[in-house]
Amino acid sequence: LGSGRWDSLLSRTVRVRDELIMYNNDTLLPLIRAYRQYALNLTGRNPNGPIKLEGEEIPDLAAFLMRGGLTPYAQRITVFLSMTLAYLFGDLNQARQDALRNCKGWKKDISMHYALLMPFFRGLVWCRLFHRHGVSAYKRRARGELQILQGFIEVGLANRKMMALILEAEIQGTMNPKCPVWSVRGIFDRGIAMSTEQGFHFIATLGQELAGVYLASRRRDLAIRYIGRAIEGYKKLKVAAKERDLRVRFGDLLGDQMPNFSSTSLSLE
Repeated sequence: LGSGRWDSLLSRTVRVRDELIMYNNDTLLPLIRAYRQYALNLTGRNPNGPIKLEGEEIPDLAAFLMRGGLTPYAQRITVFLSMTLAYLFGDLNQARQDALRNCKGWKKDISMHYALLMPFFRGLVWCRLFHRHGVSAYKRRARGELQILQGFIEVGLANRKMMALILEAEIQGTMNPKCPVWSVRGIFDRGIAMSTEQGFHFIATLGQELAGVYLASRRRDLAIRYIGRAIEGYKKLKVAAKERDLRVRFGDLLGDQMPNFSSTSLSLE
């Protein structure tokens, strides 16, 4: 190589090195911390409790998100993780704030995996908020998230249809009191079965939980089985915080009854 070409190659190498260092500092390493904190929360190893994405790895979430240099991508993923924890453990105020923030620019540089998970969980947040407050805006938002999921399915992601089914069941069960119980439950069952077949066991277990919550005031006998299967599912996944959460929330419903939860379909008869 001539001296000019060598200098050009060396300059490019230095630039790539600097870009990799910047990526590590501003995206990769912060996301590793966020994922580690998320795992600590779900597995019940955060002494501060599972609700907030703060603890050993992220002492102060607000400061973490405001730190200089943190990329928008890392911010979006971190806010999404915070939103799912708040939703899963019932902090709807935090879930609402995070969902609204997650709506902004979420499509810019997100992988297809997150492009499906984000509207799925945002839709669940809107459903829970509608159930609590009855505000029609939440209904519109939930249906909008479902349309996003259905749009992805139509363009070739049919193997992710389980998320649309579970969100559809939650929308029907929460927002359409005239929808028959057997119909809502049937949609839940299809989503749960497809999640299990595709290996999305956390989504399947969450579907069991949501179906159980829906049935708790309608078919107590079936609710016991769905909640029980959710508890067993979280236990197998080592999501100890959710297992504990369900045992506390539904202790009166379950009592001493621990039936066989392995069946994926239960008769309404």
